[in-house]
Amino acid sequence: MQRGWAGNLHFVSPIEPYEGCVGENREAFFTPYSRENWLAYHVKDGRYVFEGDWRIFVPEELVGFYDEVKTGFEKAKASFRSHKKLSGSWKWMDNEREFAAEDPDIIAFELGGHCGDGNWANMGNFNIVSIGEYHDEQGDLAPEMRPVTEDGRAFEYIGGVPSNLYVLGQNDAKFYGTTMLLFFDPVSQIALTTFDWT
Repeated sequence: MQRGWAGNLHFVSPIEPYEGCVGENREAFFTPYSRENWLAYHVKDGRYVFEGDWRIFVPEELVGFYDEVKTGFEKAKASFRSHKKLSGSWKWMDNEREFAAEDPDIIAFELGGHCGDGNWANMGNFNIVSIGEYHDEQGDLAPEMRPVTEDGRAFEYIGGVPSNLYVLGQNDAKFYGTTMLLFFDPVSQIALTTFDWT
């Protein structure tokens, strides 16, 4: 990240999709930055304003799923307040699913630093460039990847968080293996999110 920045940027995760990628099969409602697996926000006075067309979402098809995710999120909040740590695991107790906090998880995978290649960079639906190489956790050289603005600037990498710790549902309404990545362009004031998966 560049020195001299001030203010807050937020990781904002959609509840959907139930399966696949946010915006999947919604091409008619794509914008330059909000499209399949990508959501963008204009940052104004520290607040986010969604850049896209709201019809990219399909809430009418996911009513029960939204309810499950909301219930899971409320359980996660209660557990965090009680145990002061995050956990993505569940356990059975008295025939009800209770949020388990025995094994704490990390709040963020990384803040700043390098953003490597992944599924997010290989979907072919967004202009992605390599801005160089870096040594990954194993010490190997890896390409550093970034999305670019419409006029060709590489977004700054802000960080990545494990989405499944924040957007939790019950039963099938879980987000296993999903990482939300956040990028920012200080010129256009666009915060851009995408999702990587295992």
